[in-house]
Amino acid sequence: MSEQLQQMQEILQKSLIKIKKLELELAQAKENTTAPNEAIAIIGTGVRLAGNITSTKKLWDLLEARRSVISKIPKDRFDVDEIYSADSSVPGKTISRYGAFLNNDVRAFDADFFGISPREAKSVDPLQRMILEVVYEALENAGIASDSLKGSNTGVYIALGNSDYIQARFRSGNLDTVDVYDTTGIPFGTACGRVSYLYDWKGTSFALDAACASSLLAVHLANEDLNKKIIDTAIVASANLLLTPETFVGLSKLGSLSSGDACKAFANDADGYVRGEGCGVVVLKRLSDAEKDNDTIAVLIKGSAVKHNGRSNGFTAPNPEIQIETIQEALKKANLSVNDIDYVEAHGIGNRFTDALEIQAIHEGYKGRNKPIYVGSVKANIGHLEAGTGMPMLFKVIEILKHKKIPAQINIAALNEDVEWNKINAKVSTETIDWKNENGQPLRAAINLSGYSGTNVHMIFEEAKVKPASEEVSGLQHFVLSAKDATALKNTAQKYLNEIDWQENTLTEICYTLQKGRNQFDYSVSVIASSKQDIIDGLNDFVQDVVSEKYAVSTPSIERNKDVAFLFTGQGAQYFGMCKNYYNTFSVFKNAVDECDEVIEIESRLFHQRYFVE
Repeated sequence: MSEQLQQMQEILQKSLIKIKKLELELAQAKENTTAPNEAIAIIGTGVRLAGNITSTKKLWDLLEARRSVISKIPKDRFDVDEIYSADSSVPGKTISRYGAFLNNDVRAFDADFFGISPREAKSVDPLQRMILEVVYEALENAGIASDSLKGSNTGVYIALGNSDYIQARFRSGNLDTVDVYDTTGIPFGTACGRVSYLYDWKGTSFALDAACASSLLAVHLANEDLNKKIIDTAIVASANLLLTPETFVGLSKLGSLSSGDACKAFANDADGYVRGEGCGVVVLKRLSDAEKDNDTIAVLIKGSAVKHNGRSNGFTAPNPEIQIETIQEALKKANLSVNDIDYVEAHGIGNRFTDALEIQAIHEGYKGRNKPIYVGSVKANIGHLEAGTGMPMLFKVIEILKHKKIPAQINIAALNEDVEWNKINAKVSTETIDWKNENGQPLRAAINLSGYSGTNVHMIFEEAKVKPASEEVSGLQHFVLSAKDATALKNTAQKYLNEIDWQENTLTEICYTLQKGRNQFDYSVSVIASSKQDIIDGLNDFVQDVVSEKYAVSTPSIERNKDVAFLFTGQGAQYFGMCKNYYNTFSVFKNAVDECDEVIEIESRLFHQRYFVE
């Protein structure tokens, strides 16, 4: 019996060892197996580029028209003629007299709207001011009322690389002008913190600088945090302003800038880039969340990769081998093959040497394709936004996937002869190409970016499914615009008259979005409409101060509750004992009725006695 027991113990010990071993192997397998990344949806965009480009659609119109928005540096920035020289070796001089400049006054800012005092606003970097404005516009584009995100796990990722305002404030030489607000209004770290603070967001919040790769790197990091479920919504922003001459002079010495008024990406006579201004913001969600929330999806991000050049031929020199590896890793993360991507929006800065290296790297990275991969660069149209340049590249990708067209690359008289175009599978088109996928798969495009600090980013995008128009609800609709003051309300109404993009939606969609996807402020104008023309007629009367029944305005001087309550009174308007249980159960209701008793005395007591006292 004891021998039999010993045998059983040995069997149990061996079984236990086996179980422990299997448990260890299972734990290791789980650790080594990562769940596939979910696609990330871009559900909103905020656009502010030169040439009064305030939407991705307007950028597309510029691309289709084959135009650029580059002009001579305006006098209100600085007098470029005083510091210009065709000889880049002359100290203190720039060879560039051109750039892509915003049409609006970059010094203007509605500080009161954002709860910032005029004194503090003066010391806030215009980059930060512009980001605050365009973030708000991006949320409106996404159909999200910013108030609805208060306290949420929303992350803020801001890419900045250049601040001329620092030159004007901190390095002016006049220490007497520096005050407490400069310390909170200029550092890049306060740019992201100010956005999170303003909107009361609790998620990740930081600023980064990786030279030209900055904004796309910020999108990459936001994607990772969304997939790790560190955050639920991401706001990615980047901006660039050209306020002082110092950087123009420095980049001239580096040999980066063109001496002319055009960025000639991939052209044989390319001689450098033209600097550009602007701001871009994107709102991101996990695809499953975007679909659950019924968001309109502009494009899907399938995968991305980031690598640094390491020690290469020079600190600012590109490393084509690393660019190729970055492309291959991005394809792997997106779980796609080289044949799945048809277009790459390239860095394409208009330098013959770096353009040629990038084209070759794209060819090698997508080697094995059964048809050419097309390459373009939006910098020829809107200049190089430096740290913010990834944003207009992304906006272009959104529009080419939407329109299923690859726009013509401008400013090319002859292609770069440093590229053996006949021997590679990467092509630059000087004509617009209709784009379709014969295998029925969704169209996909990529962005390739490399900063002169050595960071490379490659990101792959997929067209979103077309969202069907909402069913039109028959009957009258309530169109309402609101603002924080009467002047802003008038300006908002005028904007709706000037713009026509909103009219592409159904009347139901327009009115629903304005009621549910916007913050509701005290000053409002509303139109009861059966058609879009009713809205236009009402707004026209309002902005022209024509008193008519076509519109109604709020009276914010009268305190009012914006919440809507419905009272179901039974068959009659009033009845004995109405709300008695409510009065006996809920102290808030009881206190309110009792307070009314005290305010209007006899009438209220009669009400109380009539309906609550048996």
